[in-house]
Amino acid sequence: MRFREIIVYQVVLVVVGAFIVFVGLNVGLGGIQTMGWQVPSGFVGVTNAANFLVQDSHVRFLGGLFGAVGVFMIIGATQIKRYHAELRLVFVLIFVGGLARFSAFDSAVLFGANIITSLATELLVMPILFFWLPRVVQQEQARRKTD
Repeated sequence: MRFREIIVYQVVLVVVGAFIVFVGLNVGLGGIQTMGWQVPSGFVGVTNAANFLVQDSHVRFLGGLFGAVGVFMIIGATQIKRYHAELRLVFVLIFVGGLARFSAFDSAVLFGANIITSLATELLVMPILFFWLPRVVQQEQARRKTD
């Protein structure tokens, strides 16, 4: 049996997608305080409840959106050829989100232990997946022609 690169790609996509779902649920269900699955909750003191609730609602939306992106990546892994354009868009969006982290201008936080895995995924893994995907699709199409 010949090695199929698409299977490796699919596994990577499912693992990354599952992690994104995890993060999305943590924030989507827990809001600004989070569910405490990544860092302990209770790290925010509220001085203006009305404004906090508005921002908390926005953060929950973003968490839900992020979780849905992860679900799409998992679904996309099942039909790479069909969803390749959409997957590439998702990779670009996550990459841009990673770049937005730099707007905080705090390298100690960006490159600290709590963020570095996410930042590396956003700025390194997403471009790898982006450029790897066309190769995987092309190889799979060529394999199907020879079978």
